[in-house]
Amino acid sequence: MLEATIRWLFFIFLSFFPLVLSFILIKVKITRVKTWSELLKGGELFLFSTTISASSIVSIFNVPSKFGFGLKLITLYLLMIVLLISSGMFSVFFFLKLNEVNLSIDEKLFVHSLTWWTILAVILNYLAFIQGHVYW
Repeated sequence: MLEATIRWLFFIFLSFFPLVLSFILIKVKITRVKTWSELLKGGELFLFSTTISASSIVSIFNVPSKFGFGLKLITLYLLMIVLLISSGMFSVFFFLKLNEVNLSIDEKLFVHSLTWWTILAVILNYLAFIQGHVYW
């Protein structure tokens, strides 16, 4: 189980690798983006949350749960909620970005909520991973 968890962490790290590189560019001051909030305000983490939720739903559907049907059902419902909201939010922010609409929202609050939403998606992904016995 430890080996599988390490592999899972490696794949999660690979998923975040573009953001890690972007953060390094911000710190080295190679890019015109100056803060982490500026980098994330486009809502790209919503796309990540959507993708990871969709893959979790597929993996948990394919294999019976080790922990019982109730936890599997709760995990599926939460993953579907994350998938629907995060894909909807990404679509809204992408539409606004394409149409150059400027919203007067608190950027830090938005980035904090986006970060917590992504953390929820990762936790649910791990819960689905554990339940589904998915060993990559």
